[in-house]
Amino acid sequence: MWWGSSSPAPDPFSKVSEFLQILAGTDLIEESDDNIWNIVLSISDPLCRFAQGRWNDVVRENISGLVQNSNTTRNLQTFLSWTAARLETLQVTMLTNHGLSNVIYLQRLCVGMMMTDYSSDLKGILASDGKGGSSLVDRMTASSITALLEVCDQGTPGVKRPLEGDVLEMELLKFIITLCIFEGNGLLKDEMGVLDSCMKSPGMDKLACVLLHRWIHATKETLPKAWIEEDGDVCTQESALSSMTKTFVSLPWQATSMLTRAADDANPQDTSNLYPSADILCFAILIFYYHESSAKKAVPNVFRESVKTIQDGSKTQDHTMISFPMFVDTIGSRLSASESSALLLYTVLQGNSSFYAYCMARTDVDIIMVPILQLLMDFEKRSLTHVYILMIIMLIFSEEPSLAQNSGDIVLKSVSFYKARQLKNIKLDSLMYLVLLHVAHYNMLTTKDMYLQTNTLATLANVGPAIRDLHPIACQKLLNTLEKVNDRLDKIENSDGTVNHSFGPLDVQLASDFVNIILEVLNAMIVHNISSNANLLYSLMHKKECIDKIRAKSQYRDVSENIGRVVEYFAERIERKSQAHHGSPLTSEAIQDVIQDSIKEWRSSVLKPSVDLKFSYEEEASNSEFFVPCILDMIKKSPWIPIK
Repeated sequence: MWWGSSSPAPDPFSKVSEFLQILAGTDLIEESDDNIWNIVLSISDPLCRFAQGRWNDVVRENISGLVQNSNTTRNLQTFLSWTAARLETLQVTMLTNHGLSNVIYLQRLCVGMMMTDYSSDLKGILASDGKGGSSLVDRMTASSITALLEVCDQGTPGVKRPLEGDVLEMELLKFIITLCIFEGNGLLKDEMGVLDSCMKSPGMDKLACVLLHRWIHATKETLPKAWIEEDGDVCTQESALSSMTKTFVSLPWQATSMLTRAADDANPQDTSNLYPSADILCFAILIFYYHESSAKKAVPNVFRESVKTIQDGSKTQDHTMISFPMFVDTIGSRLSASESSALLLYTVLQGNSSFYAYCMARTDVDIIMVPILQLLMDFEKRSLTHVYILMIIMLIFSEEPSLAQNSGDIVLKSVSFYKARQLKNIKLDSLMYLVLLHVAHYNMLTTKDMYLQTNTLATLANVGPAIRDLHPIACQKLLNTLEKVNDRLDKIENSDGTVNHSFGPLDVQLASDFVNIILEVLNAMIVHNISSNANLLYSLMHKKECIDKIRAKSQYRDVSENIGRVVEYFAERIERKSQAHHGSPLTSEAIQDVIQDSIKEWRSSVLKPSVDLKFSYEEEASNSEFFVPCILDMIKKSPWIPIK
């Protein structure tokens, strides 16, 4: 059988070296020469169990001869064509060992090395005849997509497939991703027409749903405890081999996950390393979705179009749908561990109106918001693109009134990631304000990114009008930050209106925008929910001097008018109570009592009518120009697909 013998090879390195030497030689190889192909097919253990660096050395020793001699022997083309033929007729249930996975693994290493060292030769090889009038790259991608659909269909929940199918799925995805990456200018650039070929492949319109199905399933798979040594370090591949040999055939896919990475890349502190198959699936989904054809006659992105039509299949077994509840739950569990998961959430939110509507209707928004807030709390440690995506997701959610309403009903018993103060029994909307204020203020002082500031302030403004019972710590943070930024603005701007030489126009813009938006937020809270925000009123009284300073500035006179009326009203009643106690200062408890009593007599009719600010996110028409480099950067940082 073409899939090879089930007997294990005693020395896979010598077998691979022998195979590559023959392939790189001067003798012509025929597709029908089973003796040659069986050298690799007879290796029953997956090559990915070993550190990739060792395989790179073996490939590097032969790659020069392989490229040069293939101009006459066409052995590399024969190798790629032979593999395509195997994939075209693949039946997962007939796999008896990892031979075909190993073939794909070696092809990926050869192609990846040629991309950087022999790019022009690789283009010529991929453009050569692949039989049937199509190019070799067309045949390779079409056969890979066909095989991937076959493998993934056998990997959906409730369908049992052999372990060999799990490894083959992973290797096919890594091979396709490697083909899609061209290192000409640091972007995912479809130099060789790979992605266009993928879009023309039969079954591509089904692949989006299949890959999302697999991503949901693969994310449940984690590193088994048996693979962790007592000191917490991840076992090396070599040490794991000896201990797992007897039980390997019965291990579930999660055990195989460990075999996909090099031992010298192990980092037990990085939880994203526990989900290799999920990361690889996510990369493939994102690469396909954000592809824009550069051909003269543009090839339609059928993958992206198919994402638009996916429906919730939580109550059916229809494989043309995905379970929206499971997808959201999975995203929530992965956000803090994987940057690609954030982009995947954004992508499906923007790309599928049914999923968007489902997310906006969910009341347990904490499953998404809490991981995002945790990441944003120390956003300076993350890439700016990651922070952008997280903040955009928050802005998208904040466009709907349901976020503020639902987050006001969710009480978090404790928040371990907020280190400034101990938070207990805090509502989600108050936590959102604490974190967003931190992001805005820190960005103003250090990062000074206008796009980040705009989205952060927009989210604050969208949520503000619906907030009730803002937590005392959040109220203090809100007014304290306003005071600090106003003081900073006083330092930036000279009395004659010029800018202090120590600052620049961007500093003015960031600070003035912050003050203006926070005043709008305070105004909205007062207009809509003054009777439900006694803590906020107390903080306003505490910062009355700051409010008076801001009101004195002509540019803020209109927006602060209602705030001023409220401050004057409650200040008068506090003063009246103090006079009743012979002018003695009131305790904080006494002031709070005055506020509670005075709220009952408050008449909102004294306030000036105002219109709430409402911001919405508008996706750029050429969003691929932003997201494609971002995807490549994620792949570069991933240990699963090592590229230069």
